[in-house]
Amino acid sequence: IVGIYPQARLQSWDSAIGSGTQLATSEIVKGVLAATAGGPGVINLSLGGDSAEVPIRQAIATAVSKGMLVVAASGNDGDIGNRLTYPASLPHVLTVGATDSGDGVAVFSSRSSFVDLAAPGQDIVVADALSQGWESEDGTSFASPIVAGAAAWVWTVRPELDASQLFEVMRRSATDIVPPGRDDASGFGL
Repeated sequence: IVGIYPQARLQSWDSAIGSGTQLATSEIVKGVLAATAGGPGVINLSLGGDSAEVPIRQAIATAVSKGMLVVAASGNDGDIGNRLTYPASLPHVLTVGATDSGDGVAVFSSRSSFVDLAAPGQDIVVADALSQGWESEDGTSFASPIVAGAAAWVWTVRPELDASQLFEVMRRSATDIVPPGRDDASGFGL
C-alpha cells in the first residue's frame, strides 16, 4: 500500500465521467497535457481502449516530445484474444503487462509485441472510494503504476538521464521470466 516510491510528488487526474465507468477522451488529453506542463516526469496511464483516438495520440506525442516518460497498462484481454489496446500500443509508450503471485504472467494480461515489462498485477490491495475501504484487485492497471513509480525513483537518483535513456534502463534492468528472452507476454521481464 505504501507503493514503490512514496516520496514521489504525485499529480492525479480523474478522467472518469458519469458513474465512473466511462473515460472521456477530452479529460484524458487534459490530464496528459497538465502532467506534461509540469515535466519532465513520468505519466502513468492505467486505461485503454480499442482505438488510438487522434487527440490522445497527439497528447502523448506532445508529452514524449517534451521529455516525459509515458507508461501504460497493456490491457486485460490475455485470456480472450489479446486485442490491441491504446495508448499501450502507441510508439514511445513503456507498456506494462501483469504478473501473478508466482511471478508468472497473469492469465488476463494482454500480450503483444508492444509489451515492454511486466509487474505485479494480481491480488493488489487498493483503496476503494465507493466502500471507503480496501479491496484486492487484478489488472494491468495496477501493474503499470508500479513500473511508473520505479521509473520515477530511478530518474530521481539518475537525473542526468533523458526519457529515452530511462526507457532503456527500465527495459534492460528487468529480470527475465518464463518464457526466456524478450516475449509478447512479459516483454523484457519483471
